[in-house]
Amino acid sequence: MKRTYEPPWRMPTWSWFVPARIPARDPQVRPEEWASRRRGTVRLMGVHGRAVAVLLLMTVLGMAAAVLISVVVAQGGARAFESASLPVAAVTVLVIVGVALASWVAESTGDALTDLTSARTVHSVRLSLTERLLAAEPTELTPGQVLNTVDGDSYQAGELKEILNWPVMMVAYLLGSAVAVGFSHPLLGWLLVLAGILTTLTTFATAGPLARVAARRREAEGTAMSLATDLAQGSRVVKGLGAVEASAARFDAVTGRALRIMLVEARLTGWLTLVRQLVPTLCVVGIVVVAALMMRRGTIGTADLVTVSLMVPPALMYLGYSLSFAVDYWSRGLVSTGRIRDLVADLGRPSTTADGAPLPPTGLSVWSATSATGVEEIHRRLTGLAGRQDPEVVVAPHTASVFEGTLADNIDPLGQADPEHVQAALSAAACGDIITRLGGMDGDTLPDSPIGEAGLNLSGGQRQRVALARWLVRDPEVLILDEPTTGLDAVTLDVVAQNVARLRRGRTTVVVTTSSAWRAVADRVEELS
Repeated sequence: MKRTYEPPWRMPTWSWFVPARIPARDPQVRPEEWASRRRGTVRLMGVHGRAVAVLLLMTVLGMAAAVLISVVVAQGGARAFESASLPVAAVTVLVIVGVALASWVAESTGDALTDLTSARTVHSVRLSLTERLLAAEPTELTPGQVLNTVDGDSYQAGELKEILNWPVMMVAYLLGSAVAVGFSHPLLGWLLVLAGILTTLTTFATAGPLARVAARRREAEGTAMSLATDLAQGSRVVKGLGAVEASAARFDAVTGRALRIMLVEARLTGWLTLVRQLVPTLCVVGIVVVAALMMRRGTIGTADLVTVSLMVPPALMYLGYSLSFAVDYWSRGLVSTGRIRDLVADLGRPSTTADGAPLPPTGLSVWSATSATGVEEIHRRLTGLAGRQDPEVVVAPHTASVFEGTLADNIDPLGQADPEHVQAALSAAACGDIITRLGGMDGDTLPDSPIGEAGLNLSGGQRQRVALARWLVRDPEVLILDEPTTGLDAVTLDVVAQNVARLRRGRTTVVVTTSSAWRAVADRVEELS
């Protein structure tokens, strides 16, 4: 029996925010426009403004309903027992059930939109950062640093939406409770508002130390993740150098520092939470005592005292917890916003070298540096050529970036290249052994065996040849290769050099290298000293 997927029932109050079709464009996140970390954090909280507005409305309505339930329970219950009236009791129960249902709808919608806006904000931030990474010039940032910001900090940016739920909910509950208690006696309502203000001031007064230690923790975590990523990518080099123990010791030191800072943050959070909850606890005791004295003097009735006892403790105690929650998320979000802003600033920083360098002549040229000055000159030329922003001028990086997937995904990801041209490029890069290792050709179809994350199922030389084949398939008018064959043995290197010279005949190709194999097939050799 054929089964078809049927999505679970979704409440219409929030399902409009997750349509069946993916939106063509999510709201743009532009960190370069943030004047400060604080403004950036506020902007992130407002991403997907329509959904945020509905979220806030539902949160307030849910708490208003909760306040109304407490009032109905206290007043209706007291009147029902005093009059021993069954109709009064029945009406009270019906009102409670109806208001509870409305509260459930509002709170369910608010909770759903909190999670959904958080997830879509994370997606928007990551998409924005990825677009900038793809368009940026090479930087000195390590992959670990970039990954930590794109992953961890973007997630923390999305978590800022949590501030719009529980903390807002408890502020609304406090204000509603103050109004309800104020009907019993205005003094009690004002005392509750004053207690809420004292609780808020205490919470924010303790936010500074937590923000500082949160910044230190994110920095330590970023350093640890950066080092872990770099060691994982360079594990073969580390083993080859015999530096495994030294690398492990360095990693232990970095992670140990991160752990110590995390423990400091945990202890500080515990003590600050104790201080923050002490104020609302004392205020609750004081207000209930005042209400009891007023009832004893006959100023308020028994039902009023029940109302105060039902509403004041949760209003103040949970307000303290929720504000502590908000301060924690705000502090961490503030740090992450600053790191996102700094990353975008680093990616957008213009090169200090001149761009628009003249194009090399047609044919295969070799640039060979024989001194530090020569290396600097080659770097200046490569930066200038990359700065031309011409799709027919490709400056291939030295690092052989191979992506998870199949050989075809890496060579011709769009599947638009002519199969014969793909075969010619693979032959020129001497990729025959790679194709055989991955399962061989099926007619004109490349093998679909996975090559592993970052191509780690291949050797360093094989990854270089795959990357070279990718640029040969791209076939630009001007192709600059920076030491493309350092991982190849002498025989394979000689074959690749001759094949590339033959395949690229009539176009402009520059190879930055000191290899004699490339010099032997070059139309011209320029030694830079």
